Amino acid sequence: MPRRVSDYSPQFSTWNMIISISSFFLGVSFVVFLYNAITSWIRGPIAEANPWHAMTLEWQVSSPPPIFNFDEIPQIVGGPYEYGVPGARHAVFNGAREEALEEARSP
Repeated sequence: MPRRVSDYSPQFSTWNMIISISSFFLGVSFVVFLYNAITSWIRGPIAEANPWHAMTLEWQVSSPPPIFNFDEIPQIVGGPYEYGVPGARHAVFNGAREEALEEARSP
């Protein structure tokens, strides 16, 4: 469809009407999104720190996270498929790595 013309030829009139109507639907959907975003921001409940109760390491940080996430670098001691297993340890802090490794290795 040619651009910057004041009057389209009849072969483009149907597409011009479809695109014009679709643009109004897009505009209305954006207004609905904007209303929802502003209403949720002003009156919405504050989300808890871990709303999904996930067991992975990144969800163990408070919300909002501090600048460096952790005070010290966590030492990973669990396996990659132990997430979600009750009682599994994934990371340790403060030099407790050796003790956690022994616990992880014992059956």
